[in-house]
Amino acid sequence: MLKLRYPCRSQPSEYTTLQNLDIGLGLVCTVDIPPNTHFIAFDGFIRSSEQFQLLRTQGKGRYGLARGNQKVLDCYNYCIQGKCVASTSNNCLNLKHSITGEKAKKNSVLIYDPVMKMNLIKSLSHTIPAYTEIMYSYGSSYKREDYIK
Repeated sequence: MLKLRYPCRSQPSEYTTLQNLDIGLGLVCTVDIPPNTHFIAFDGFIRSSEQFQLLRTQGKGRYGLARGNQKVLDCYNYCIQGKCVASTSNNCLNLKHSITGEKAKKNSVLIYDPVMKMNLIKSLSHTIPAYTEIMYSYGSSYKREDYIK
C-alpha cells in the first residue's frame, strides 16, 4: 500500500518560525525519495467545514486538508494515534533551520489523486535525501498563528 511504500516518521522539527518559535513535529523519510514520486498518503475522516471548525475550537483541528465543496479531510485523530505521519509535514514558508538559520525550501507538493481518492505528498523533480525534512507550501491563505496554541 502506498502509505507504507517508503518508511517515513515524525520527529521534532529542525525548523522554527522566523521569530524562533518551535513548530513541533516534522516529517522525514529514512530512505532517499526518487524524483516525482508519490511517497506518503494522508489518513483521516471527511467532515464538513463546519464540523472541522467546531473541532478546531475544541483544540482538535490542527491537521485538516481542504477537499473542495466545503469538505475537509480531518487527520487529527489519526495523527495523534501515529497512523498519519504525513500530517506532521510542514509548510516551507516563513521557517528557518534552528541551527544554520537557512530558510526552509520546498521539496515536495501536496496533490489529490482522483483515481486513488487520496491526498498524497509527491517529491519534486529531484531526489529528497534520506532524513531531510519534508516541506511543501500549504497555500497563500494559510496562517500559522491560527493553528499554534
